[in-house]
Amino acid sequence: MDEKELLEYIRLIAVEIQPKLLPKFGHPTRNAYAHIFLVIKIICKGSYNEVPSDKVISVVDAIKEYPNGNVSEIFILAKQLYKNNKLKSVDSSK
Repeated sequence: MDEKELLEYIRLIAVEIQPKLLPKFGHPTRNAYAHIFLVIKIICKGSYNEVPSDKVISVVDAIKEYPNGNVSEIFILAKQLYKNNKLKSVDSSK
């Protein structure tokens, strides 16, 4: 997935989770885009365009599953999703 497609995917997920984001102290309305990019940066230790897109997609999919989850929960799910996607790609290459 190239950078343009990846950004479009992130935008679609941000629009989807925006109504699901609960307010936090000091943030009565939260910005889904900022939330996604911050979690990507924390978990992947870099910007979305500095790490492999399959890792970023795993993190974004985890955020989609738990939009209000803490970073630890999202990290665990993202690891599972990434591992499952890797296994699928290995199986499909046989």
